Amino acid sequence: MAPVAQSWQPELKRSWSSTCSAPVTSIALSSKGKVAVSTASSVYLFDPPPSLELKKEITAGAATITATAFTSKGTDVVSGGADGFLKWWQVETGEEMCITQFPEREEGSSELAVQEVACSTAGFVAAVSGRYLCVFGAGGEHLHTLSAEGKAADSHHLQLVNWLDDCTVTAVSGHEVSVWSVSQEQYKEVVVFAAIPQVNITLLAASPNGRFLAAACENGMVSWPFAAGRRVLLAAACCSQHVQHASGRATPQQLVGPPVQHIASSRA
Repeated sequence: MAPVAQSWQPELKRSWSSTCSAPVTSIALSSKGKVAVSTASSVYLFDPPPSLELKKEITAGAATITATAFTSKGTDVVSGGADGFLKWWQVETGEEMCITQFPEREEGSSELAVQEVACSTAGFVAAVSGRYLCVFGAGGEHLHTLSAEGKAADSHHLQLVNWLDDCTVTAVSGHEVSVWSVSQEQYKEVVVFAAIPQVNITLLAASPNGRFLAAACENGMVSWPFAAGRRVLLAAACCSQHVQHASGRATPQQLVGPPVQHIASSRA
């Protein structure tokens, strides 16, 4: 059997080039194999490979689409807009299920756009705008507004939102990573930790079990373990123009030479 990439990539290219009339800004895959392709004005929903048949085109309205994500069950897709609104769409029908607005922040703030959206297996939706992260329920109800408490929080926006498990969400602010535990009724910040040296984090990847994070800095990469709801920063190191990895049983080792542009985690 031919590798999966070779069997469906040509079909993928033909489908997208014939249906997307604007530059693609993001791609998302659902747990059911559906593919969501976003442009500034629309979300295109495709069947799983190898057919990749276009099933629905969702037009979000006048505001530019700035973020999209599938819910954990793959039945809905959530879009965030430049106007601060989030919309839930049913994948099979393309019907708009609900709409909610990112809560207003401090007076005079010009931050409106929803930069990122991430969905947990418990049905929570995390959305980032400016220095705030809001958690919504499966029906679009606003549950919590979170803000980072670290030293970098006042000078950096939140980004790279990620769910470590069904109720633990993380986001980056400058050189710091904040971790919160959330439920329907309440939330608490578990810990804030920082890259060493204090270099802005540009990429973040989590292992599927949520125990490990790898963070790429402006000048390298730091990796450290996550276990039992707490973080222990080990002998991690950044090296200018290089990637280094640190663990509890080994000294940091250089992995690659060029600046980091992408990181990903495995199931190992």
